[in-house]
Amino acid sequence: MYCAELSPRRMRGALTSFNEMFINVGIPIAYLANLLLQGLKDDWRWMLLSGTLPAGALFIATLFLPESPRWLLKRNRHEEAQKIVRHLISTDEDPALARRVTTQMMHDMKQDMQEDAVRWVDLFKQNRKVLAIGMAFAAIQQLVGCDAILFYSAITFKEHGVSEKLALVFVLVLGLCKLAFTILASMVVDQKSVGRRKPLLIGGVGWSTFIHPLLALAS
Repeated sequence: MYCAELSPRRMRGALTSFNEMFINVGIPIAYLANLLLQGLKDDWRWMLLSGTLPAGALFIATLFLPESPRWLLKRNRHEEAQKIVRHLISTDEDPALARRVTTQMMHDMKQDMQEDAVRWVDLFKQNRKVLAIGMAFAAIQQLVGCDAILFYSAITFKEHGVSEKLALVFVLVLGLCKLAFTILASMVVDQKSVGRRKPLLIGGVGWSTFIHPLLALAS
């Protein structure tokens, strides 16, 4: 949400996908940490404890984040909002161009705020179709089985005769593949020839079509 508020419209899809991309960066790093810690005494405890390092770093970093420009605009703190937006533009840019870009971004934010002025009750009265689509996407994300594969892949490999260390190697490769396709999606999501709908349909239908028969065969 914070990233979406700071993003210009033409880059919003790619920038908001960074959240998913960094999650997928963390997945193979976690698998790699598990692989390196495997074999130690009480290794599962160290595996769990290793997750506190990036979590702590993220918590500390959030303390230094600036306020959201939209939050400042809603409270009529326009100068502070403009200052934050100006920091988003490279210092190497021409000053005149930087001022124009800042003005345009401020205009886009104000326009978005006017367009997004929707009450909670309006979701159920005027936007039932949009609400249903959003809820369906959240459900489909779980029903395709992606999270089940990631969560239990190491256990699945071990139950089929693979050693614990080799199972961790396999899930590391799985995480790297997921990361690669997430990067690919973030690169094309804002292109006019691709957009967001095509990857959603192809990925959702394709994953559902192939993964459920494989799960049925594996069981």
